[in-house]
Amino acid sequence: MADQYTPEQPFPRYPEYEPRRQTSFRWWRPIVYAILSVGMFFLTFVVIIALGIIALVSSGEKGEIEIKEHTVLRLRVNGPLAEHAEQALSVFGDDRGSISFFQALTALKKAKHDPHIDGLYYCAGDLQLGSAKAHELREAIIDFKQS
Repeated sequence: MADQYTPEQPFPRYPEYEPRRQTSFRWWRPIVYAILSVGMFFLTFVVIIALGIIALVSSGEKGEIEIKEHTVLRLRVNGPLAEHAEQALSVFGDDRGSISFFQALTALKKAKHDPHIDGLYYCAGDLQLGSAKAHELREAIIDFKQS
């Protein structure tokens, strides 16, 4: 019975409630946060685009190659030969030594008429060609040998 309230005991006092101090409303904060968020999004987007452009420019063709006297053309083909250069590019940018079928034929035709090129070193790995492409490549090599 001691836990119950009786009129003889004083009513328990709670601490006085102090209302919060009135602060000024900072109406500009959500606007600043929104501007910063949009700015960071666009900055990230611009950086990604810039890195893509830099990667494309750096992986471009390196320019003309100077051909010295008594040069041997090394034609290294491996795997499937794409018909054109844009199909020959790798997804991961690893296109070392990969050329298109059209580039191989063009290189053989140019080498045929170049007086600095004396021979052909043909290195074929796991070549995956159809019979028509193989026949055309063979004819281009025979045509080069006759010059």
